[in-house]
Amino acid sequence: MRIPDLLPRTLDLQVSEDVLQINQLLTMPAGAFIAQVVHITDPVAYAASVILIVAACLIAAWIPATRAARVDPMVTLRQN
Repeated sequence: MRIPDLLPRTLDLQVSEDVLQINQLLTMPAGAFIAQVVHITDPVAYAASVILIVAACLIAAWIPATRAARVDPMVTLRQN
């Protein structure tokens, strides 16, 4: 089963190019700022990044898990 294309292919590629250009414009100054603030051997920066990544993963897993825990398994099995 194929999902129909909602946008013409040329428009889709143009949007992708525009997004990439905006991404470059925003990330270059942010990268320069971060390079001034954080040094490559900074253990606090490594610890903070690990904590942020673990927190993001826990939140990303917690939301669907709590939603799935509310569903009655018998109701779901009967629907199929």
